[in-house]
Amino acid sequence: VVFGDASARIALNQLVHPAVMCETRSWLEQQVGNTAVLIPLLVEIGWVDGWDAVICVSADEPEVLRRMNQRGWSAEEARKRMAAQMPLAEKEEQSDFIIQNNETLDALRLETRTVLERIRNQRNMDERR
Repeated sequence: VVFGDASARIALNQLVHPAVMCETRSWLEQQVGNTAVLIPLLVEIGWVDGWDAVICVSADEPEVLRRMNQRGWSAEEARKRMAAQMPLAEKEEQSDFIIQNNETLDALRLETRTVLERIRNQRNMDERR
């Protein structure tokens, strides 16, 4: 329903996002050491500040459509969901790192490890200053 009705989507987001942010903050306060949080709508809700790094996992539209089709969504359903979201280019623009996810799971793992290592190295450099 919410992917076809912008006002319903806004109402849902106004209920869900504050609760998710509150729970995430509470959870983060309890964590020790390195922690990562997966927040699918981080950029959309304007919560990009205060993180060591914001990472956008990105895939080309044909690949996204192919994967959604594999999950049983029709092309129409997939396009409706994609149209309801912030354009990927805007999310990439507001991110510190972009992980490309157009290939295999092994390629995704490798790129993720590379980005995490860059973040750790940057944090270590910042701590030395």
